[in-house]
Amino acid sequence: MGISIPDKKLAGIYCKMLERLNKEYPKRFWNWLSIFQRALDKEITEADDNISGIWVRCNEGSATLMVFLGGLKIYEGLVLRGYGLYNTAQKKLK
Repeated sequence: MGISIPDKKLAGIYCKMLERLNKEYPKRFWNWLSIFQRALDKEITEADDNISGIWVRCNEGSATLMVFLGGLKIYEGLVLRGYGLYNTAQKKLK
């Protein structure tokens, strides 16, 4: 068993990731994603669930901060890919 990582530290890192994503957040993205990009929506949901599991393991000391950061990177990358698809789709409508 490794060293337990406290919620406060994990929450701070998680919030910084969300702040980065919110800077680029297109309106109505999540609704569009659930309708037009169901496979990606599922991947994002699974990545989010994975982060939750890693978070618990970090609290228990069975996952490292690097594992947590890796999970966040995957989630952020998927969401940014979705933003790109959404923005491309919106441009085609104009």
